[in-house]
Amino acid sequence: MKLLLNKFKSFLFLIKPKRIVAVSRAFNCEEWVEISIKSVIDHVDAVLIVRSDKAYLNANIEYEDIEPIIDKLKQKYGEKIVVLRKNWNNEDEQFPDLIKYVKNEMKATHFMMLDTDEVYKREDIKELIALTKKIKTFNKALYVDMYTYIKSIYYRVAPMEPYKPLSIFPLVDYLKVSSFRHIEGVPRFNTGIPMHHFALVRKKDERIKAKFATRNTYTRVENWYEKFYENFSPEIKDFHPIIGQHSQWKSIEIVKNIDLPDGVQDEFKSWIV
Repeated sequence: MKLLLNKFKSFLFLIKPKRIVAVSRAFNCEEWVEISIKSVIDHVDAVLIVRSDKAYLNANIEYEDIEPIIDKLKQKYGEKIVVLRKNWNNEDEQFPDLIKYVKNEMKATHFMMLDTDEVYKREDIKELIALTKKIKTFNKALYVDMYTYIKSIYYRVAPMEPYKPLSIFPLVDYLKVSSFRHIEGVPRFNTGIPMHHFALVRKKDERIKAKFATRNTYTRVENWYEKFYENFSPEIKDFHPIIGQHSQWKSIEIVKNIDLPDGVQDEFKSWIV
């Protein structure tokens, strides 16, 4: 009986009109937030910009004023941009709260995770969104491949690291949250679609240091910033910042402009004074 009930619920979810909300948690990374949101907004129903005025763990890091960027996006996209202002102590506390908000207040069927330094190419986001409507994948958690860039938009980890982040998942009743970006109860589907992650490419080098100040889940490699970032070379090997995972970042490959998402090259050029 339970199996039949679950199948019936899945059928109802299949025929339900899909509403996808991308969630951008915008405390900092002002360099990429506009490009990140623009890379997906034409393919989702709304973008929720989550705004906090304090860092996780109360870390003492520079607060980046992205309000002008938010205003600009709201002027261009109108009601497709929704802003939620609230503080949380950490990501594990924030994540289930955002899921409830997107499901109950924004009436979404799918939640898309979009950190401010994550950008998609146009053809890739179209393919990813299409999976939410296909019978084999509409009720599955969609995981993407990830290109990780370091120091410059022209240097990225090669080969692509094994880690595949959660991107889109259905907001079904049986969904369970275990921790930030980790869910249970929904079948997993590895899409093979790439996302471009510019976490280690910033205008100011000290912002890279600040990024580590808000994370305490993993044990970091001692002096990683000085050893691999400040003394970066395209010849570096085995340089992942988490102890025990160094080999996930094996080497560096050179990136061509044609391989970059729209807007990335122009943004990077604008940093050069």
